Order: sequence, then structure tokens, then C-alpha cells
Amino acid sequence: MNEAIIPSIDPIALPAPVWLMQFLSGLTFVFHVIPMNVVLGGGVVALVLAVRGTRGSQDLYVRLAGRMASVLPVAIAMTITLGVPLCYSFRRCTAPCFTHRRFSWRGRGSV
Repeated sequence: MNEAIIPSIDPIALPAPVWLMQFLSGLTFVFHVIPMNVVLGGGVVALVLAVRGTRGSQDLYVRLAGRMASVLPVAIAMTITLGVPLCYSFRRCTAPCFTHRRFSWRGRGSV
């Protein structure tokens, strides 16, 4: 029973040099921020255009809001997909996996 409650740091080396990992982490962050801004800004602009178009009965605004809203699901998927590597870039422990298993969407904890 010499096992510690908190495990020691993983002794396995990084898969690439530190400078490359930092560069890829920054690049992934930039690729994550771009679709995130499309989702946040595009959602607000689409909402304003939809409200303005229905209030003033301008069909152009409503059509533009519909086209912008049709892009949002793809942008959300890209935001999530490009954000996942950020979670695991330097965190090689399994804490995010335990968090997802412990607090599931149904509200039940892991067994």
C-alpha cells in the first residue's frame, strides 16, 4: 500500500519538441477562435436582422438572416472540433475524460 492518492506526473516524454507543441497550440487556438466568432457574431447579427425584417416587413433582411442561421450549425461543429485539441495539447492526464464520465448529460454519475 505504498500507492499515493494523487498519482505522480506521467514520466513519458512529449511527442514533439516544446516549441512545436506551443506553436501548434497557438495555431489551433486561432483556428478555434475564427468559427467561434462566426457563431457568436453571426448569431447576434442574424437575430437582429430577423427582428428588423419582421418588424419592417423587409423580405431581404429575413432571407439574409435565414442564410446566416443556416451557417451556424456548421460553425458550431467546427468550433467544437477545432477546440478539442486545445484541451489535450499539454494536459496529458485523463482529468477531462473523468470529468465527462463523472458528470454525464443524463445527470447520473459514472459507475
